[in-house]
Parts: sequence; structure tokens; C-alpha cells
Amino acid sequence: YMTGIDTYGTVSAISRADVNLAVCVSPIQKQILIVSIPRDTQITLHKNGKMDKLTHSAMYGINETISSIEDFLDLKVNYYAKTNFSGITNIIDALGGVTIDSPYEFTTLHGHYHINKGINQMDGDKALCFVRERYNLPSGDYDRGRNQQKLLKAMLNKAMSPKIITNFQRILTAIEGCFETNMSSDEIKSLINMQLDDNAEWDVFNVQLDGKGYMTDQTYSMHGTSIYVMKPYASYVKKITKLIDCVENGDKITENDVKDLGGE
Repeated sequence: YMTGIDTYGTVSAISRADVNLAVCVSPIQKQILIVSIPRDTQITLHKNGKMDKLTHSAMYGINETISSIEDFLDLKVNYYAKTNFSGITNIIDALGGVTIDSPYEFTTLHGHYHINKGINQMDGDKALCFVRERYNLPSGDYDRGRNQQKLLKAMLNKAMSPKIITNFQRILTAIEGCFETNMSSDEIKSLINMQLDDNAEWDVFNVQLDGKGYMTDQTYSMHGTSIYVMKPYASYVKKITKLIDCVENGDKITENDVKDLGGE
């Protein structure tokens, strides 16, 4: 589980979860499935069975968010990584920037960066403003979720490039304190060494949960205040859990498997 909270400064701060990605990795098939769960998704809180928005679950700690997602998607989260505005900026700068193919031309609300339709070279601050944007995008938060997936894919591609991965110790030192994780240093180094040994090419697939938005005053965290919530389509949840099962079982997934979920 990868999450980004809406703060600067210390990563350990408790705040709302604006980025929520379930990243399913198959070392057998050399495939990665990135599932974006929009912040406004209606979920059932693990701790009390009450209805709330996913973003609010983070106010009760990352373990509550993880447990609620495990219940929601019927999966087991082995590891998590948490960062914030400052952290993601520093990580991208440590990687030497990223290359992102944007489907739209727009100007970001934060930073006022002009994003070209097509290839864009981005440093940390520009990439952060790119993935925070939703108001200048045709489908709002849905497009923002897709851009968050594009950034993660770009970061993975850059991190696995020969220039970066062969200097991984320097990169790890540079980004120390930029993220919080329950993965040990030995486990991180083991994954890196596996990639160094086989130099494999990975297939990365993106899918995003969708649903129908509505206004309600019945959320647990803001009971009595009318706010926007997205109730996920049951068909999407079913298809996504099936894809996750494929990755967990070591089965190969294809582009056709993700197309009807708006994936790529």
C-alpha cells in the first residue's frame, strides 16, 4: 500500500490520505498492477464498521487505512510506504527527475506549471503539482488518480534504470527520512539485488476504481455535515479483486484484462 498525505514537513504526521495505491507485485511474471483508489471512495472502517471516506481513515492511523482496504478488496497488505508533499519532492529530485506522458495540456493550480500534452520532463516540485491537480482536468479527481499512477510508473522506470539502480545506496541515503515504511533495509536491498542480478523488464499495468458520487451527511468522521462521497461500482470491485488474485497466484495478466477498467 502506497499513500501520500496532504502535508509538508514530517512524514509521520497524522493527516488525510489523498493518494491511495494498492501496488501488487509478481516477481514470477515480472508484472506490477497499480490499483488507484480515489480518496473519496466510500468504505467501511475496520475499527467500528461505520461508513466513511477512505481519505478520512488515515486520521485514525495508517493501520486503520490498511485494515479497511484489506476488508474492502479482500487482500493482504504485506508492506506499506507513506510519504507527503516534501517527501515525494525530495525522492523525485534524488532520482534526477522523471519523464511523464500527459494526456492533457493544462496549467497546475499549485506552482502554475504549464503541462504539455505529451512528454514532460519534471523535477520534484513540478511532479508534485502535476499529481495534485484536479480542477483543470476534464474528469477531476478521476484524472488526478490516473496522473498519480503515471507518476509512480515513471518513478519505477527511473529507479530501475541502470544509472540509478547501480548507485542505489547513494539514492537510499539521499531519500532517508522522505518516506515511512515497514519494509526492512535488508528486504529493500534484496529486491534491488534481484533486479541487478536478472536485469528483467517489468510490465506495469494501471487500473482505477470508479463509482457514483453523491452527497451525504452520514459519514463517521463528519457526521451531520454534507460532503461528497463516491460509492464504488460493485462490478469494478469484483473485476479488480479478480486481477489482484491473478497477481497473487502468479498468473499472467494482459492489456485486455485491464482495458474495461480504463486501465493501460
